[in-house]
Amino acid sequence: ESAVRDLVKHADEAREDVVRVLEKALRDDEAPGVRSAAALGLADVGGTEALSALVVAMEDADVHVRQMAITALGEIGDSRATERLRRALSDPRAEVRFQAVIAFARVCNDRAAVVEALLARMRDADPLVCHIALRVAEEEAERNGGEIDPAVLDRAKELLQHESPRVRVAAAIALARA
Repeated sequence: ESAVRDLVKHADEAREDVVRVLEKALRDDEAPGVRSAAALGLADVGGTEALSALVVAMEDADVHVRQMAITALGEIGDSRATERLRRALSDPRAEVRFQAVIAFARVCNDRAAVVEALLARMRDADPLVCHIALRVAEEEAERNGGEIDPAVLDRAKELLQHESPRVRVAAAIALARA
């Protein structure tokens, strides 16, 4: 893992080689920690050339590798990953849905689809996923002129009664900013 992280430091002088080695580690290494580090390394170097390897890693048997692949796709911001990230929004694992909310909003060019996805995750059974959907909705508003979508505001009002204090606070912050 350490070697993979150190490799990223050499991307300026040997980017093509670094991306190739990171992609190979992501695809082939037996250790989930190495595969996770490789995914993050690809994000750090903006490894769009490894998009297909990252998309495949979204289905890795190890949930942490899946999360880091999704995180990397969000950091890289390539819209070609949109549909795979849309599917990850419904993953049975809350931690995968959490990362997918963030990444989907960063890669999807269809603002209506982003709002729809955020609203769906604001109804998630996991309070952390609901919380991050609210926070991402705020970020989306900042990127798009400062206005939070009216449907998001309506849902935020409902979430003021949520059982989780974390969700209630995020909803109150979103409403206060609006």
